[in-house]
Amino acid sequence: MLATYVGYKLAGIPGALVGQIGIYVPSFALMLSILPVLARFRDIRWIKAAMRGVGAGVIGVISVSLLYLMPHAAPDAFTATLLGLTVAVMLVFSLGAFPLIIGGALAGIASGYRPLQRLKEMV
Repeated sequence: MLATYVGYKLAGIPGALVGQIGIYVPSFALMLSILPVLARFRDIRWIKAAMRGVGAGVIGVISVSLLYLMPHAAPDAFTATLLGLTVAVMLVFSLGAFPLIIGGALAGIASGYRPLQRLKEMV
């Protein structure tokens, strides 16, 4: 996006197109040239085992990072409850990110209304 923006600022829409093509074409060309080699490596037993180990390591690093960041990410009881419910829903129902984001947004909106406080103010 930055290359597109800079290209647009320098030369308008043609510059934006050149910036965009200059960013994406090399990576696509590299991937297309590597794919036949990767297909051969997929059948090698020790590479499969190594990739399983790397996957487990990545999950471990993400878990430790989550534990360190949790006090900052959930500073109050409502946020901690919402975090717990989100993790439970993810594990039980295997939902994607978008429905969870929408649900969190609706929960945040609903928490801002505080209907009981408004009833007390009216009485």
